[in-house]
Amino acid sequence: MSMVDFLLASAIDEKSVQADSQNSNYTIPRTWGVYEIVGSAGQNVGRRFRRGNHPIRHKELLREFGSVDLVALFTDEAKSISLASALNAR
Repeated sequence: MSMVDFLLASAIDEKSVQADSQNSNYTIPRTWGVYEIVGSAGQNVGRRFRRGNHPIRHKELLREFGSVDLVALFTDEAKSISLASALNAR
């Protein structure tokens, strides 16, 4: 099993978390997402996979690029860092 497969297998379902009633920029439990930038044809997006606190980073990337797919969601920030790095290294 590759590192990417291992990390994807440890991701959680987005439906298993809820919005924080105190701050809608966070979830309970706190989560970090890995996102794939889906740029329009010919658009240079640099690193194709980005990561960050979910859902706020997702909203930021949507504003910046218009189309973003959630690849995986984690309760462990280190796993999101590892997955984004591994995917960008491909």
